[in-house]
Amino acid sequence: MNGEDEIIREALKLEINASDEINRRILQSAEAEPRKAGYGFLRIAVTVMVFLLIFMGTATVVNAATGGKLFKALREKIARWTYVFENGSKAAVEIVEKDNKTWEKITYIEDDAAFWIPISEDETTYILALRFIDHYGRRCYMPLSVSLSEGEPEENMYYAIRGWFYSSIAQFQEPEEKEQILRGLRNAAENTDVAAVRDGLLDLAADYENNRRIFFYTCPGEYFGEEGSIVCIADLTDFPTGNAVLIVDPVDEKQKSQIFTVWIDEKNRTTDWNSWVTFSEEAYRNVLESGMPVYDLRRTK
Repeated sequence: MNGEDEIIREALKLEINASDEINRRILQSAEAEPRKAGYGFLRIAVTVMVFLLIFMGTATVVNAATGGKLFKALREKIARWTYVFENGSKAAVEIVEKDNKTWEKITYIEDDAAFWIPISEDETTYILALRFIDHYGRRCYMPLSVSLSEGEPEENMYYAIRGWFYSSIAQFQEPEEKEQILRGLRNAAENTDVAAVRDGLLDLAADYENNRRIFFYTCPGEYFGEEGSIVCIADLTDFPTGNAVLIVDPVDEKQKSQIFTVWIDEKNRTTDWNSWVTFSEEAYRNVLESGMPVYDLRRTK
């Protein structure tokens, strides 16, 4: 877990009156240039969480007079690609300008808590803002987002939502937390006209409700001579725990199979890779000789 992830995890478990230091660090993270890292549409965000609005300085709300057609287009885009799970606190969504950047501001009005999410002309971002009460009675906020780079098909959202979002919510296993998050996912699915988003949210809810163990992997295909992103996903719920080798086909049937070494853990609902290599006969022979169990999940062998 990197430093930014630690900041987000720390802030998520706090009441809305977070310390000045936490807010300063979160704000620095929010205003930093987005990390490209070649992930395209699979850029995860539990992205920006700013609890004390004063730290944003003098931001101005974009209106029809200053925004014109751009304002109308942004409003329509937000209406289609953002869902706010209010869960006890009325919410408002605004388009805000600050430091020559355009932000989407989601405010939980009764909590006086807000998320600031940068808007990019080059990406289409689906945002799900969740509010829930944890088992200690604390208010928690979780903005989840995934982005499509220009030219990528909408169906890619399905895998990003099912894979990335699960890694963010899987830790919340107390019944009262889980009920709220599940309700948020299903409400969001009912309020989208994008089939890939709806299906991703519903399958994510099923994974989460049934405590499935999910393996998810993505990387830029250009580094391996493939077009688009290499995306692999597999359900490991019924597999034995311990070290193992997975041979998995990417969701794009034109791409080569991938070989992963993983540790399947009883408690963790998501499984990460330890190493991987693109499938070849030599790599296949090596894993067969490794002594680890090999699970060949290819569609055709």
